[in-house]
Amino acid sequence: MNTPRIENERASTSVRSPIIVNQLGAEVRAALVEHWSRPLIIDHPADRAAWEVAPEADVLLTRPLAGWSKAPGEKPAGWPFGLRWIQTASTGIDFFPAWLLDGPVVTVGRGISADPIAEYVLAAILGFEKRIHEIRPRSREQWKIAPLGSLSGKTIGIAGFGAIGRAVAERVKPFGVNIKVLRRSAWPYVLPGSQPVDSIEQLVEVSDHLVLALPATTKTTRLINADVLARAKKIAASDQCRARQDHRSEGASASAR
Repeated sequence: MNTPRIENERASTSVRSPIIVNQLGAEVRAALVEHWSRPLIIDHPADRAAWEVAPEADVLLTRPLAGWSKAPGEKPAGWPFGLRWIQTASTGIDFFPAWLLDGPVVTVGRGISADPIAEYVLAAILGFEKRIHEIRPRSREQWKIAPLGSLSGKTIGIAGFGAIGRAVAERVKPFGVNIKVLRRSAWPYVLPGSQPVDSIEQLVEVSDHLVLALPATTKTTRLINADVLARAKKIAASDQCRARQDHRSEGASASAR
């Protein structure tokens, strides 16, 4: 394929414009068009498998909803073709097959979903306190007066304080809650309105609502186990990564990243 060559304003040599397969839609395409590198953009057909990219492409912009759930277990013949970089519009990569990582550099959109996930977590917490699904009437006969919970004075425990954990803290703080936070790295300073704890056991013991905002790694697998849950109050666990129900938990909610 003949692709345009440009004179890079930041270098003295002529460079070829990158060829980008775009699976992220028209808004991303419009932003790419304005880039100084003048990329050649290939809009990926909706009816084509996400991994069937043009062999001449340098870059793949993709996301889980592009159809990766149907990816074969074995690496397709020719993969990764001419790709030199894969950018995903997600924080996690567990939506993708392992062979996606076999070849070019893969980068993720860390923090890109923090706001919508934090909003979902807040909705889940309020849903449990206000018993939304339980009291919602389906007919006139089902209207009733029922006692509802409140967030004021409750303790929200947040395990993991990256972009998602911070976004959750910002949204629950106006409700007059106590915010307890567990993070793996040292605290350079304590954020106003939050209190650090030293262990997941300590966090579970004090939390009325528990938010797990942790990456899926070997260190976090089975972090919440029977021994940890045995320390819990009777809680509603709001978990945006991996959720499970337990006899000590009133409920659980999950949101993929």
